[in-house]
Amino acid sequence: MNTYQVDICPTVTPLKGLERKDGEKIGGKYNSYIFTAKSEEKFEISAIVYDGEPLKGIVVSNTMVEKLTIYLDGYNKILLIHTLAFEVGNLYWINQDTTKNTERVTFAEFLLKETSHLNTGELGCILSNVTQHSGFNSIDLHMKHESTAKKLVSVSDIIFDLDKRYWDSSDSGKYLSEISRGEVTVIKSVIAGSNFTKIIHNALSKTFMIRGIKLSNGKYMKINGGFPNEGFAEFNVYYRDSDYSNPLLVELVEVYPTTHNYVKTKFYLTMNGKDSNGKWDICQICSVIDEKTELVQILQNITTHNRLLVYNISDEKLRNKLGDIRKGFSVDVTQIRGSTGVIQYYSFDGMYVPFKKERKQTKGYYMVRHATIPYFTVKKIKVTKTKELTEDELPPLGTLFEKLNAYYADYSYKDAVLIELECLDHSESDESPLFFYYYSQDERDEWIGYKLETHFVLDDGEEAIPDKNTIITHIKQHNNKIIFEELWKKLKGKLTRYPPATNKNPKGEQTTDDTTKDIRGHGNSKEADEKAEERTSTGSMQDSKHNIHSGEFDAVGCGIGVTFGILAICVGIYLLFPSIKRLANHYTIKKFMYSRYV
Repeated sequence: MNTYQVDICPTVTPLKGLERKDGEKIGGKYNSYIFTAKSEEKFEISAIVYDGEPLKGIVVSNTMVEKLTIYLDGYNKILLIHTLAFEVGNLYWINQDTTKNTERVTFAEFLLKETSHLNTGELGCILSNVTQHSGFNSIDLHMKHESTAKKLVSVSDIIFDLDKRYWDSSDSGKYLSEISRGEVTVIKSVIAGSNFTKIIHNALSKTFMIRGIKLSNGKYMKINGGFPNEGFAEFNVYYRDSDYSNPLLVELVEVYPTTHNYVKTKFYLTMNGKDSNGKWDICQICSVIDEKTELVQILQNITTHNRLLVYNISDEKLRNKLGDIRKGFSVDVTQIRGSTGVIQYYSFDGMYVPFKKERKQTKGYYMVRHATIPYFTVKKIKVTKTKELTEDELPPLGTLFEKLNAYYADYSYKDAVLIELECLDHSESDESPLFFYYYSQDERDEWIGYKLETHFVLDDGEEAIPDKNTIITHIKQHNNKIIFEELWKKLKGKLTRYPPATNKNPKGEQTTDDTTKDIRGHGNSKEADEKAEERTSTGSMQDSKHNIHSGEFDAVGCGIGVTFGILAICVGIYLLFPSIKRLANHYTIKKFMYSRYV
C-alpha cells in the first residue's frame, strides 16, 4: 500500500499514483472532486496540504482511506473536506474562516462513526452555512438544521457562554452548553493584588473540544483563522475588575499525555479592538506564566492598547514566553545547563524553549530532549556557537515532530555530536514505517543531514527501534561521526543523505532522491525538471510521511506474529481498563495514545 501527501489545491497536479476526478455537485452551486489511488482500493494519507503548505487543524499520519473528497464554492474556495478513515470513522474538516487564505485557516474537525455519515442534503446545509457566515457557524446550523448539527457534535463539544454567571454564596454556578447540552460549572476567582478577575468554566467532560464562545452581548466570538482544533482540559476567562461585558483574554489549556515528559501548552485568545471585523487574535505558547505577576502585565497591556502588543511589553523574558510556537521552534542545543531529570527553559530567537536533561545515558552519551511538547515544527537549530541548521538543511517548516534529541559526549553538554528528529507517528498500522532525521559532523567537521526510514520491532515484549541504537553505536565507534558508506549497510531500514541532492547509491554513483522523481511526475516539461532540480538541491522538498512527503512508498510489513502480538496486548488493555476505553473514543486523544514512545 502506498502513502501520499495529498495536495488539495485545485491548481496543483496530483502526485503520480493518485487520481483526481470530479464528484457530485451539491445544491447546484457547490462543486467537489475526489482523490483515489489509481492501482489500489485503499491508500494511506501522510498529510493534507494546500499548495505545499500543511492545513491547520488537520493532523493525519498514515491514515488509511479509500478516497478523499473536497467540496468547493464557485470560486474554488475549499469549504469542507471528507474522508472515511479505516477503523476511525468519517472525518469532516470544515472551513472556519473563508476570509483568510486556505492555508491560514484552522479547519474544524468532526468525527462520525463509520456507520454514520452526512448525506447530500446535510452536506448542502453545512456548505450553505459556511458560505453565508464566511466560515462555519455551528449555532446557526443548530437553529436552522438541528438534526444535522446534533449529528456532528458529542457531549465533549462545548460552546462556552460568558454571560452565564449565576453566583451563589460560593461564587459559582452551572449552565448547559448549546447543542451538546454538556454541563459547565462556573467559578469566580480574583487575582490577588490586582484589579483583574478570573472566571473558570469547568466542563463536566474533562477533555473537551471548543466549538464556540458566546459573548455577554449575545454575539459569538470570531477568531482570526478559526478556533483551535486541539483537545482541552481548562477554559479560563480574564476581566478587568467586574466588567464582565468586556473579556480581555481567554486561556485554553491543552490536554497532554504525561506530566513528567511534557509541559502544558495553551492558547491565548485575546481581544482586538483594532480589528474592523471584531475578530480576536490567537497564539499558542508552552511557557509557564505566573498569574500574579506576568499575566497581570499581559492583561494590563491589552487594557492599554485595546489588544495584545507583545513588543510593547518591557520584560524581555515575558516577551519570549509569549512566542507563538505555531510558527515553529528555534532550538539551541548549546544552551544546556541546570538540573537533570526536570524540564527547564532557555530563551532563543524570541521564544522560550522547554528542554529536559535525561538521567540515563544512551550508549555512553548524555541526551537532552528539546521542545518537550507532544508535537511541534522546527525552523532552525543552532548546533554550535557559529553554526545553525536552517530551512535549506532542515525538513520543510510544517513537518511535525514528536521528539528532538541532542546527544553529547560528556556531562558538560558543550558540544552536541548528534541531533535526532523523530517524526510524529500516531498511525494505527504496525506496518507503517517510522521516519527520523539525523545531523552530525563528518570527517571535515561539516554538519551533514540524513533521513532514516525504518520500523519498530518487539524486543522482550516491548517496542524497540534497533536502527536508532545502531546509529548511536556507530558514531561512538567512529569518533562521534557518521561514516555514511559504512553505516547504511548495517541498518535494517533505508538511510539516505538529506537534503537528497548528494545521495549516492551503494555503488557510489550519484543519484537523486525519490522526491525528485515525483516532482517530475507532475509534467514532462523542461521547466518541471528544472524546478525539481532546484527544489531538491535547496533541501526545500516536502518529504515527510507525517506531513510534507512529496513522494510515495510501499509500506513494508512487520511479521505476522508481531502484528497479532501487539493487537492482543492493545485489545487486552482496551478491555481491562474502562477509563482508557472511554478516552480512546475521542479521536484527538487517540492521536496521543497511538504515538509510540511518549
